[in-house]
Amino acid sequence: MKRELNLKDAIFIYGISLVGMLIFSVVSAMVPEGNLQIYLSYLFPQIAYIVATVVYVKARKVAFFGNEIFSYRVNPLGILLTLPILVGVFCQDLIIAQAFSWLVELTGVTPSIIMPTMNNAKEIIIAIILLCVLPAIGEEMLYRGVFLHSMKRYGATFAVVVSGIIFALTHFNVAQIVHQCILGMILSYVTLVSGRLIYAIVIHFVNNLVAIILPIVIPSYNNLATLNTTSVLIMLAMMVAGIIILYPSLFGFVKIAGRREFSRRECNFFTLFSKNARALWYNNMNECEEELALPAKVALKQPIFIGFMVFLVVMSVASFALEMMVI
Repeated sequence: MKRELNLKDAIFIYGISLVGMLIFSVVSAMVPEGNLQIYLSYLFPQIAYIVATVVYVKARKVAFFGNEIFSYRVNPLGILLTLPILVGVFCQDLIIAQAFSWLVELTGVTPSIIMPTMNNAKEIIIAIILLCVLPAIGEEMLYRGVFLHSMKRYGATFAVVVSGIIFALTHFNVAQIVHQCILGMILSYVTLVSGRLIYAIVIHFVNNLVAIILPIVIPSYNNLATLNTTSVLIMLAMMVAGIIILYPSLFGFVKIAGRREFSRRECNFFTLFSKNARALWYNNMNECEEELALPAKVALKQPIFIGFMVFLVVMSVASFALEMMVI
């Protein structure tokens, strides 16, 4: 009989994938600098995530791929709402993420994300596959599939917030801390309320697609990275617009694609953060007794979880320090 996925399993799966990424990085380092090396740096982590997850759950006989979360029976209107959700979170986060980048620049480091050159249709198509499609599948399988699923027992608030933080920190890039953290929380929330992973995959894909296409379609977008009054005012306006778009869209998503077992009153965005979130989300989704749902402090007391979070913070700081040394 297969057992339920737990937090320790999630950490082991990530550890296995990290070892795989380190091995792959050696191969990547042998490739001459250029688009191929960049493509491999995006491809290898996704392979590691998927292979580590498949091998571990099969070897340890963990119930995972048969979970309802992998069902592709979705509400078409819910899929349509993923677009305004992404637009909303993108516009909302832009000034916050950029302000963080400006603060980091005071240390002499300019946060950046390495992107391949895209001078023709072929390069754009390859970039979309390796930077949009595969990360949307591999990363959602790991972060919303494995981590979120393993943490929901400790309450929706804990699962959403912590999985978002883990998603941001494991990028090991200061340029991807803020937006990825907030986006990760939104993706976790969407997955929890719908019980389906496909919605998060679609949002993740569109997010990465926007990051690739927007600078090409609107070259002046890159000018927003320059600190001046015009940039700040534009991004403040975008933030207001993003908030106006995002939260009504999330509320509508819950109404349309939310799990049927929730009452009309419970299908409210802010219910997620109520005091009874633990009983509401874990017990309703798993049809178990209330005492089986655990408070968040139980997870926070686990040495393996504490060590894992400390490791992520240390690695993120170390990667930033390395950037400073290179400069």
